[in-house]
Amino acid sequence: LVLHGGLAVPPGPSDPTARGPFFSGESGVRYSIGGLSLSLDDMEHAILRGSPEGDARSFAADDLARRALVVPRDEVDPRLHFALNCGARSCPPIKLYSASNLEIGLALAAQAFCESEVQVKVAEKTVTLSKILMWYGGDFAPKNDKAALLTKICGYLSPEGTMATDLNLLLQAPEEIELVFRDYDWSRNDA
Repeated sequence: LVLHGGLAVPPGPSDPTARGPFFSGESGVRYSIGGLSLSLDDMEHAILRGSPEGDARSFAADDLARRALVVPRDEVDPRLHFALNCGARSCPPIKLYSASNLEIGLALAAQAFCESEVQVKVAEKTVTLSKILMWYGGDFAPKNDKAALLTKICGYLSPEGTMATDLNLLLQAPEEIELVFRDYDWSRNDA
């Protein structure tokens, strides 16, 4: 839908001034689903992320028709962040998902994303992550709980890989780990 929206209502999300209106639907990028008009923000944040409390993109409490679509917050699968694509170069790649391949698809997407976007430097005690994990870290672990976030990420890595081994080594003293978040490349992903 992001690709369609970017073509239908240029310039799309790569332009910083157009990004907010593009995702919020103010630009006209909206889709009719089940008789409801939904923006890309509505689909991602209000529905799939379970309308997080305090998130301005969540549905209002009195918006009963749209709130009926919301995934209960305790059932939100954070791996959705490895499957959704906002059209930027730093986004996860586009994949096709169906009911029959959803679980394995999300598991593979999480592993591929983390193995390509996480960098562990044991000697420096640093872990570099995608900005996605800064913005939505609260979907993976309690807010500001570095050890819980890194433990969750470690679970997505191949257990036989050196990255999981290195991360587990650092997690023995999580208070010493410095988290670094990589700049997000919002330029359009033409792949």
